[in-house]
Amino acid sequence: MEDFEKLDYYELLGLSRDASSGEIKRAYRREIGRFHPDRYTAAGPAEQEYASRRAQQINEAYRVLSNLSLRSAYDRGHQTNAAPISSGPTRRSAPPPPSQPRDHLAELYDQAVAHMQAGRAIQAAATLRELLRLSPFYRDAAALLDQAEAAARPIPPAQSQFNRRHLMIGAVGGLALLGAGAIGWMLRRDQADTAIGSTLPPATTIPLSPTVAPAIAGVAVTTTAPPTA
Repeated sequence: MEDFEKLDYYELLGLSRDASSGEIKRAYRREIGRFHPDRYTAAGPAEQEYASRRAQQINEAYRVLSNLSLRSAYDRGHQTNAAPISSGPTRRSAPPPPSQPRDHLAELYDQAVAHMQAGRAIQAAATLRELLRLSPFYRDAAALLDQAEAAARPIPPAQSQFNRRHLMIGAVGGLALLGAGAIGWMLRRDQADTAIGSTLPPATTIPLSPTVAPAIAGVAVTTTAPPTA
């Protein structure tokens, strides 16, 4: 029989017999935090067995003392699912707990946070998966794992190809618009030249006298003979 199995429920939780419900709840949280099996994952088999059995006893003590009717029956010495109340005149102190192992869960959590801060999302995700395997509800490890997996997820190739395709389409479209603008400018210039040519007066033939005509060499000149009487 373990040493704690000789203690009554009040002694197991470190309470007086007139403890209030709030004191019972606080004492339970304190004791279950000390002997929860998750804190002994890195300890030896004997310490793990001790912590597991003591945690079960602490849970049973809280179940009885937190219920008014069960507590009254326990105080009257009625038979319950636990050992009877000790009738000794002096209160025995609880034995010292076994040596506390290092907090492996806290170390894993700190390692994951360090990996995330250093940008090592893949290592952080692997550490957080190990942490959640040992303790599924440890702090905000689940939310932190979602962040690590999102950061470690690569960009899909289809998305990168989609972005390149859009860049190529945009470049081709820009060149097409530039060519269309150049063609339009050339057409407008031709139309302007045609309009200017249509507004000029038609060429006229200037009559020259016989004495002036030979002076212009190499130029075809139309002369008009003077009328005869």
